[in-house]
Amino acid sequence: MGIFTGILCFLCLLLLLAKAASRKFGLHKTDRLFMKLHKPLSGALFLLCPVHIFFVLRVPRTAQLSRMARLPGYLSGGCLFLCMLVLIILCHTCRDEKRKLKQHRILSVVMLGCALIHIGIGLFSAA
Repeated sequence: MGIFTGILCFLCLLLLLAKAASRKFGLHKTDRLFMKLHKPLSGALFLLCPVHIFFVLRVPRTAQLSRMARLPGYLSGGCLFLCMLVLIILCHTCRDEKRKLKQHRILSVVMLGCALIHIGIGLFSAA
């Protein structure tokens, strides 16, 4: 169940990041669609992450991942979750729109990097 919730989290993150791509390529109708989906997807990701963490921590220690891979996986996942929390807090507290958008973009890229590292650790250590 942990892998399933992790896949759902990653899909939510990709759909959230697709908004930036649609804007960059000038796909106005797609950009508006992703803007409408942005808050519900953010909420879904915010709720799915703790569910993913819960199911991953329930797995016995003798499961797929070795002990060596567990710590980097936890650290990259924790960094990802922390970035998400900081991004949400900044979006709701920062008054300067230009600064908020810049911080939002930077944290989004950091989240993508952490997610790719997190998934890479899981894929390569399970093999």
